[in-house]
Formats: sequence, C-alpha cells, structure tokens
Amino acid sequence: MSTACEALVACVLRDSRLLDVINRPRRDDFLDPWLGTVFAAICGLVDSGLVVDVITVDESLQADFNTASCLKELGDLCINSVAISNHVTWYADAVRDEGMRRKIVQAATRLSALADEPGANSQTLLAEADRLLSRLHERGKSDDLIGGKELMKRFLAEFDARHGRGGGISGLPTGFPKLDAMTGGLGAGQLWVIAGATAMGKTTLGLGMCGTNLRTGRSVLLSSLEMSDADTMAKFVAGSFGIPLSAYRAGLLQDTETFSRLTAATGETSDWRIGATFRASTIPLLRQAVRAHRRQADGLDLVMVDYLQLMSDDRYRGDKVREVGEISRQLKLLALDEGVPVIALAQLNRSVASGPDKRPFAHHLRDSGNVEQDADVILMPYRDEYYYPDSPHKGLAELLLRKNRMGDVGMITARFLGDLSRFEPFDFNPNVAMDEVRKPARHSVAQGF
Repeated sequence: MSTACEALVACVLRDSRLLDVINRPRRDDFLDPWLGTVFAAICGLVDSGLVVDVITVDESLQADFNTASCLKELGDLCINSVAISNHVTWYADAVRDEGMRRKIVQAATRLSALADEPGANSQTLLAEADRLLSRLHERGKSDDLIGGKELMKRFLAEFDARHGRGGGISGLPTGFPKLDAMTGGLGAGQLWVIAGATAMGKTTLGLGMCGTNLRTGRSVLLSSLEMSDADTMAKFVAGSFGIPLSAYRAGLLQDTETFSRLTAATGETSDWRIGATFRASTIPLLRQAVRAHRRQADGLDLVMVDYLQLMSDDRYRGDKVREVGEISRQLKLLALDEGVPVIALAQLNRSVASGPDKRPFAHHLRDSGNVEQDADVILMPYRDEYYYPDSPHKGLAELLLRKNRMGDVGMITARFLGDLSRFEPFDFNPNVAMDEVRKPARHSVAQGF
C-alpha cells in the first residue's frame, strides 16, 4: 500500500491539477505519516490558489507543519517514482480504502477493550458501536463534486416527477391541505420542527401527521422520551378513531359506539407499520432504532422525535445550547442519510408569555442552538384559549409557519379537539381572527405565568 501512497503523492506533486479528478484521501488515510503530511501540504497550496512544486511544498511543510526541510526527499519522490498519472484515481481510491480498513480495525479493537472492562454494560457498548460505525459511515461517503450537467439532470428528473403527479405535493401529506400546498408536504431529507409551549398541542399535531401516513400504509418510527407506550397509543387511537382520552384515563367504555370504535382500532392498527422506542436519548441510539425499524417494517418513510431538548450528548454536558445545537444538526443529517423527513418536537422558552401578543416566533425556541438554521420547516401551534380562557376562539388554533425553506411563511387555521387529541383543518378569515383575538376587552388575565 505504501506504493500507492507514494504514487499518489508523486502524481499530484508533478501535476497538482490531478487533485480535481480524485476523491481526496485524508491525511491519516496514508500509511506513511510523512506522505500524508506532504499530500496535505499540496492540497493546502492548491486550495489557496498557490503554485505547487518541490520548493513551495517544502516551504509549506516547514511553515505549516513544523517539519525540517526535505527538498531532497521531495525531489527524489518526484523524479524516481514510476507512478502513471492516468492511474491517479486508482491510487487515491486504494489509499482511502486502506485508511478505512485501518479505522475499522481500530474501532473493533476499542470495542473489544471496552467489552473486557469490569462492569461493562451491553447497552453502552451497543451505543458506542453505533457511534463508531456512524462516524465510519460518514467518513466513507464519497465527497465527489457534482457538475452542472448532472445537477441539471437531477433537477429535470425531479421536475418531471412532480409534473407527472399533476402538480401534487412532492412530500408526505401532513393532513392539512393548505400546509401541504405551502410546503410541498413532509419532504425527504427535511427536518421539521414543531415547537410550542407545554400543553399547546405539539405532540398531538406531530402524532396526527404520523397517523395520516400510517393510515395510508407508510412506515413510521416514533421516538418518545416524554410519554409511556400506552399513553402514546392512547393519543394515536383518540386522534385516528375518535375514542376520547377521557375514556382511556377513566378506564371506561362509555357506550357501544366507543366500544365499536375500539374494536375497529384494534383491527386496523395491527396492520400499521409503526415502530416506537422510548429510550433513544442519544443520536446513536436513535440511529440504531431507525435501522432496526427499517429492517422490521421493510422500509421507513417518517421519523418523529418527542422531544428535542430531552435528548442528550455527553460531549456537551453542561452547555445545553451547544448540546441542543449539535443534536438538531445530527437530526438533519439523519434525515438526509435516511432520505426521509424527521419531525422533531421542541419546547419554547418562557419569554413567549411575557408580551401582549403571545404568538411564538422561531427565536422563542428553548436552548435553540442551531435549530433555526438546521430546520427546513418550523411550525408553531397557537391556541388563544391557552392564555385567555374567555377567548372568542375557543377550540380554534393557528398553525404558525415561521420558517419554510422552500416557500413562504404564513398561518394555517385549524380546529382543536383536545379530548380526541386531534387538530383538524378549519377555514376562517385569518384577518378577522387576528382582529378578534387582539381585542383586550374580550380577554381575561393570562393564566399560569
């Protein structure tokens, strides 16, 4: 393999333009550290728009990598190597492959050492294995640039697919036609953040979107760190089959109609392609659950996380803003890697209740970190009666689209049925609604804050 390392460095030292036609290995992919350092120096010069020859590379090695002068070694490598420039892509791939295999061996060695430690926990080991494999998977991906011709080809293919659907949405349905029209639906690779105050209905809204897709045969994974398995299913059943949550809480079947609906729910949900995990508190554990569900359900269409701030990353313990920011970034990468939309629920900070207008904005996200940047869509349910019990809009809700990467922001109106854990599309004049809600004489003192 050292032959491939030497050949690659010799080729790009002679003609640095060859860097444009290869997948560049990383510095630590080279078996010989010195060759890896030389290659890194050449790449640095090219990326800075500077000339590459044995003199400039030697100067870069001394200035940027604190090495001694090695003009003779560089000259010998450039002159004596029998490397053929036409084979440069093979040399680069060989170096990358060998580097990856060494990383796999190192990961296996680390896991073996951890497993031999006294008191080793199998779940901790599985999480560490998943983390290491995820890092290797990311490292092993091709970083080829996509040329303009290929980009246009992909764009036209997607455009043609959308035309074939008759202008319909490109993503999964949300259950709200107006929201679908504004966003294109839950798009593959997108991160949707549904954020709201406690008990505002964000879980209900997210589960409703999941239910909309489960009922049409799609595969959904739910990761909940807030509710039990039975409570989660109670919300699903209430929203999808009209069985009141009050009946579940009391343990009573109030009438024959409720019993009939429960019977129907039992039969229909047995065919749902749903998976649920209640312990995926870290990204590696969530990725592990995603892979398991994809295998068991023969595919995956949608992931929902309830909720973002309850997840953790030990690397940022004590710095919640950075921790949440890293988790949101990883959720976006998860969506891209799996090619599915990810819905992440999120809490708001208490400042949202301090102003006269309590409708939330993106900056009200708690410990927001990079959430605003990572999210493709930010949707915030607002129910006026939550703050004002005598609101003229009892049972009505505004779904505030605060960020929409592929379109306009705005508001979608809905009806909220709390005991049935359901939001339903409901049209009313937004301008009138805004005027009515803002009439202070119709409101009582805000509650709970």
